[in-house]
Amino acid sequence: MKNQTKLLIFFLYIFASISLSYGSDTKSLIGNNLMVKVNNQNGRFIMYYRENDKSVWQPLMFEDANYTSFIKVHIDDIAIDFGEGGRGNDSSVWIDGNKIFYYWKNSVIRVDLSYELISVDNSIKVNTLKQKLSFTNISKKTFKLNVVYCIDTYLGEKGKTHFMLPGDMVLNYEDEMRGGGMVSYIKSRDKFSGLEFVLSLKEKENMDKHRVIFTNWKRYEGAGRGFVVKPERDFDLKPYSINDSAIFIEYKDLNLRPDENVHETLYLYGGRNVEVKEIVADEKIPLPAAVISDKKSDKSRSNFVNMSLDEILKLLDSINSKLENGETLTKEDVDLTEKLLKEIESR
Repeated sequence: MKNQTKLLIFFLYIFASISLSYGSDTKSLIGNNLMVKVNNQNGRFIMYYRENDKSVWQPLMFEDANYTSFIKVHIDDIAIDFGEGGRGNDSSVWIDGNKIFYYWKNSVIRVDLSYELISVDNSIKVNTLKQKLSFTNISKKTFKLNVVYCIDTYLGEKGKTHFMLPGDMVLNYEDEMRGGGMVSYIKSRDKFSGLEFVLSLKEKENMDKHRVIFTNWKRYEGAGRGFVVKPERDFDLKPYSINDSAIFIEYKDLNLRPDENVHETLYLYGGRNVEVKEIVADEKIPLPAAVISDKKSDKSRSNFVNMSLDEILKLLDSINSKLENGETLTKEDVDLTEKLLKEIESR
């Protein structure tokens, strides 16, 4: 029981900083080092990183009001209006625990996305976004599903070292990877600050990646499926788009029978001088369910509303036991005790 109590306190101190915020157009999960914002309308997202709680949040992907990282969906070679409203489409976004959930559906397909902040190296740093993609055939006919997943990178554009691959390989021109030629991760790095965004390609569920493309964002976005890669072409599309690189993952011709589902999990890392051992780690260590409040004004309760009264009393008892053992309480102990008592009083 003593070890369990210590573990509970350990998790509470590390992860109590995970919080939720609502904007008019976005929902956010905020960890100690990583933040993700998700657009309420279309599920598009942006990741941010900070060194500590006094630092300024820095975007790890290209930051634009329209969220230029996206997912496009085709059914039987016809583009559907994923992320848009009207015409019988339905969508919703909500937060449960430390996850943001987004779903969208029409009469044929349901798309579910989830976003979760985790750590992959058993440290106190929340350094990873775990993103799940799920596609379900809700029609009565079998169809072929094609998906394009785009990450609009920008960190490497500053020093014109666009992408870094395993073995310190630098990729500064248009290229693609297929099948056995896939690498385990792709890194976008600001060589001046050391800030990095990393997309892991190691994980695989039941959505096979057809190819991964590195090209100018506008060039692919304008051409779409059937895009022809021209190796050694740079990341300019003059005069419209200069030095603008992006990653596109294509999932091609996935047969979905009625009620059948395909899904993929992606791990996206953020930090400064991220070590490769974090990227290829097999073990993913999730956070405990984030204890956060939907009420922005109720900050005193924001860390405990999802805890049972018994759990709160046990946590309070663990602090009291320090006094019984003659230990000195820290300022954090005192602050935590005050918040716990307020939570008990509110119930």
